[in-house]
Amino acid sequence: MLCWLEPELGIQMKKIHFVDNLAYDYVIPYLKENSALYFLNTLKDGSVKRTFERSNAGETLEALMKNDLNISKTAECLYVHRNTVLYRLEKMKKETGGLDPKRAKDLFTLLLAYHIYLYYEV
Repeated sequence: MLCWLEPELGIQMKKIHFVDNLAYDYVIPYLKENSALYFLNTLKDGSVKRTFERSNAGETLEALMKNDLNISKTAECLYVHRNTVLYRLEKMKKETGGLDPKRAKDLFTLLLAYHIYLYYEV
């Protein structure tokens, strides 16, 4: 199902969005830029942003979410071994000050930060 969305906050753009994908990419343009960047830059003292800058963490997070936190399916999707995914997730947990991508709440936080990072291309 498709829908047209015209942002009402003075943003001059029109995009076609799939209704089942309305989440981060729809909400982020409505966030004030300084608030969104503050969230990204201060989340766990900026360690989350640094993780996105120097690794494939975002790709792994997206695949994990797409596959409903299933490690084996995530590995298959990324064309890597299951242990590689587990290693990446554990490394991400250490680099982000304890945000565990295998926990839904932390995964949501990390994905929101990742989409802000992508949107503003910080």
